[in-house]
Amino acid sequence: MANHESDDIKPRKGFFRKHGDGQELNYETEWKNAGKKGYGSLIYQVHHILPEDSIYNKAVLKISNADKRTFVEKCLYKTPWNINAPVNLIGLPDLYSFLIYFDRKKGNSQADKVSADGKSSDASGYIKNKISRLNQRSKNPDDYIDLKSLFGDLGKAGSSPEHYPVHLPVSWGHTRYNYAVADDIKSNVIDPLNAIADQHKIVFENVASIFDALASTWEAYLISRAATATYDTWQLRYTTPPTPEATWRTPFTMHDASSTISTT
Repeated sequence: MANHESDDIKPRKGFFRKHGDGQELNYETEWKNAGKKGYGSLIYQVHHILPEDSIYNKAVLKISNADKRTFVEKCLYKTPWNINAPVNLIGLPDLYSFLIYFDRKKGNSQADKVSADGKSSDASGYIKNKISRLNQRSKNPDDYIDLKSLFGDLGKAGSSPEHYPVHLPVSWGHTRYNYAVADDIKSNVIDPLNAIADQHKIVFENVASIFDALASTWEAYLISRAATATYDTWQLRYTTPPTPEATWRTPFTMHDASSTISTT
């Protein structure tokens, strides 16, 4: 490969941190403008398929040789790829989305709104226990979560979080997902760059293409893993005797879970 780039990074081409560091894109707005790929109802977060944590904290900053680490960072600055671009974004549901949806589907909820103190007599199940905790975060009653407007009709298209993994809390696989992605970035980007060790011989457009390919691969992984993340699978946790946690929980996780669910 042959490509000549000036050692000066003018203009800056690569952005691998989602905030600051010269970053200009509002990634949530860009994600919405691009058609809200993934899940975008109830309670959700916009997930970076290749997370900043994987790229920097668990890959680049783990390079022990300072010169090689600096070399890789300079290569990233010259690589025309933006971590906040829609190709690297997907909407994923919060655990609360599943709790709300499944509770409503089971027919447990009788209330449209739950007060901050959680003492509403006409609420039951997860709605009372979980949504009240969210409402406790706000001191303004006007900010309380109105389930009817938040959730909409049960049959409304896109209201179900099924077939997507839980994004938060991170104990549902996000932590180990970041490590796995970092290993992939190291193998496919960092190690090859350090093997070349000469910026004049690097085609940075090709490096960007590798990042896009990795984002596509890991997006497909998340969707495939969650193929059976459904109401019926969730109900397996309530069987007698109990179905092993790994059996029913795995489709709802981004990777191996970092903790088990308490049964007490």
